[in-house]
Amino acid sequence: MVKFFRNILFPFSISYKVITTLRNLMFDLGILKQTTPEIPSIGVGNLTVGGTGKTPVVDYLLEKLKSENGITVISRGYGRKTKGLRVIADGESPETVGDEPFMLFSNHPEVQFIVSEKRINALNYLKKENSGSNILIFDDVFQHRWVKPKVMIMLSDFNRPFFNDSHLPVGNLRESRSGAKRADIILVTKCPVDLNPYEKDEIKNRIAKYSDAKVYFSEMISSIEHLKTPEKEIPGENVVLVSGLADNEQFFESLKNKLKISDHFKFPDHYKYSESDIKKILNFNLPVVTTEKDIVKFKAFLTKDTNPDIYISKIMLKIDDEDGFWDYLSPKLK
Repeated sequence: MVKFFRNILFPFSISYKVITTLRNLMFDLGILKQTTPEIPSIGVGNLTVGGTGKTPVVDYLLEKLKSENGITVISRGYGRKTKGLRVIADGESPETVGDEPFMLFSNHPEVQFIVSEKRINALNYLKKENSGSNILIFDDVFQHRWVKPKVMIMLSDFNRPFFNDSHLPVGNLRESRSGAKRADIILVTKCPVDLNPYEKDEIKNRIAKYSDAKVYFSEMISSIEHLKTPEKEIPGENVVLVSGLADNEQFFESLKNKLKISDHFKFPDHYKYSESDIKKILNFNLPVVTTEKDIVKFKAFLTKDTNPDIYISKIMLKIDDEDGFWDYLSPKLK
């Protein structure tokens, strides 16, 4: 059945490939103009749709660069109900600025966050306002070629590597695999902890067919923290998982050996929770484990009367050769 549907979708996949290839060619030839920021800038993106871990990577970069003053993150603000340029400030919500930017702003209130469909508008705003930005981080910018960051980090999911994928709608590729040549760094995300040197070399060899980028490997490390009492221990009894992610199964896999999971409420990525959703979840009368991205969206439905037992699974990025990664990246930010 899967093969049957792929055969039906194949002509659409070819058409999509032609359109995206022509668009990229126009940028490569200079017919469509790109703007490179005057100050150090990092772009984070990927070739595929779906969750490759962009938000944990941006969070990691912000944590490592926090000693620098004047960091600005520029994002499209996917899934928000507003339009145009918006500087994130207190009082915003996931609906007004997007799930990921709101979560990152909550974690890094000292950083300036701007959402804008047209990233060039954000650059013009910073220049006009003389904002004092010293480093720019562009989130999900790989296909937004109107802006060319000085360093481009492309992510590739270990479980769904771009070199094994096909164009939309048959596969998950937003553009041809050859687009990887635009990356300065390719970061393979969600690697298993026991990935051996032979497997790494095999992946590097596959990537080398499409890109000369430096290749690094990373893992997603999860920690669990109580919403109200961070020092409270992980529950030993049954729990309910709640997630609205591009890859809900990955969330389950990361916790199945740590928790006794009674049920898993899985919602689409960027899902807007309703009061009835929260009531249904809390009716289990079990501890709830959810993500940082989801808790900011349904926290408004939690009252003192309900006083639910909620834990947050926090995802942190761990880069295998971290020193090598920064030895390569840091000089490019001067």
